[in-house]
Amino acid sequence: MAKTATIASRGARVAVRRQAFVAEVLRTRALSPSMMRVVLGGRGLLGFVSTGVGDEFVRLLFAAVGESEPRLPEAKDGVLDYGSIDPDLSRVYTVRRFDAERGEVTIDFALHSGGIAAAWAVRAKPGDRVGITSPTPLHAPPDDRRVRRAAHRAGSVTSASSDASDAEKSMSEPSSSADPVPGAGAG
Repeated sequence: MAKTATIASRGARVAVRRQAFVAEVLRTRALSPSMMRVVLGGRGLLGFVSTGVGDEFVRLLFAAVGESEPRLPEAKDGVLDYGSIDPDLSRVYTVRRFDAERGEVTIDFALHSGGIAAAWAVRAKPGDRVGITSPTPLHAPPDDRRVRRAAHRAGSVTSASSDASDAEKSMSEPSSSADPVPGAGAG
């Protein structure tokens, strides 16, 4: 059976099959002297799907010196074999933005000396190619109702979307094991 990364997103579960793509640079923009934004897209990204989690990450795979195409990890039953590629030619990055309608993935690069990814980002121009894996989520936050309730119990200011009666009710409710606050008491 194929392995997938499954997460909760806005109440729905999104399964993302582990695979690798070859994307093209669509555009770049210097955000500051030490940050570069690169927007990836193209036909090679067809099938790329976001997990819907705000801190999802991808592995970028760069071409070896003298080559124009990155080497992608072999995929077997939805598992990417990173042992089949040179680990020095890949780096992990957080997805800044995914635009499903346009098929674009935005990555921000911190520019520094000695980094393969930073050097690539500085030179990147439209049409350049880079490997990118399907995203992996790091943390799916609990639904908004539970976050507000935890904030109320902690004495934090209520969110703008909750009214006073909701705040009073949630603060007066006793804490129970049937409605735990995520992460509370975890050691």
